[in-house]
Amino acid sequence: MQALAYKQRPRPFSGEVLFALTDDALIVDNGRKQETIALSDIVALRLTFGYRNVGTEVYMARIRRMNGRTVTLSNLNWKGYVDYDAQNKGYAIFVRELALKIAKANPHALFEGGRPALAYLVTAIVGLTALSGFAAATIWGLMRGNWLLATMGVIFMFPFGKQVHGMLTRNKPLLFKPNEPPPALLPAEA
Repeated sequence: MQALAYKQRPRPFSGEVLFALTDDALIVDNGRKQETIALSDIVALRLTFGYRNVGTEVYMARIRRMNGRTVTLSNLNWKGYVDYDAQNKGYAIFVRELALKIAKANPHALFEGGRPALAYLVTAIVGLTALSGFAAATIWGLMRGNWLLATMGVIFMFPFGKQVHGMLTRNKPLLFKPNEPPPALLPAEA
């Protein structure tokens, strides 16, 4: 039985984690402990999108088991405190295959995309409120001739606006079919 594998260092200075997918199990090996999770015990797979800093897009898959425990993997492989690789192709292939095998092993599993509804609402409120604050500071600075305040408002408003836009457009709560994961929640495989 051939296993599909995906390796990732999930955080700076953490050990590498190996995820291996067989026909009936997901094997998670962090170097200290190896755990075999039966695919039939997985009740949900949630795909989300986020940012780690101003320009680093991160795609995450969270696997929830019957006992409530979760396992998370992402497309980022950290090499050090600031150095990382985006393993977009390997991650996308692994997650697509994982979804199909979970559906085969447990037809009742949920395939969720985006953030839970309450978390999505809080993200929208906080993000739009902060953007409004940056816009107000910019306008206030322009009206008062305070060019430093206006410039700072613009400097913060545009990158933060891009992040808020990405979080709100890609993380809408949804259910998806395991053979059709949402393209917005998986990186391009190029």
